Amino acid sequence: WLQDQAHTTRLFCSSTTSSKSKNSGKLTFIGGGKMAEVMIAKTHNSFETVNVVELHEERRAYLQDKFNVTAFPKITNDEHKKQLFEETDVVVLAVKPQNVNGVFESLRHQLNP
Repeated sequence: WLQDQAHTTRLFCSSTTSSKSKNSGKLTFIGGGKMAEVMIAKTHNSFETVNVVELHEERRAYLQDKFNVTAFPKITNDEHKKQLFEETDVVVLAVKPQNVNGVFESLRHQLNP
């Protein structure tokens, strides 16, 4: 499974980092765990702005220090959701499976296909 996940991550990252120059886009991760860290490591230099929403303070600090991303503790209200997702080009959902439904429900008005 890990080998398949690493292969998928390489495919995702190679498709988003084909250019060495920064993209003017904005990338937002919902979740800042190990899965997100791998993707952030491969993509953070390809976007002008990278945001991460992560509940754990130590993890937020680690991601900010290591990758110079902007980390948020949680999405607290509709205004915060609007601010976080305004002009976001890519949203990556990197949460545990048992949390997916709750995340989708809380973000359903901000995320449009």
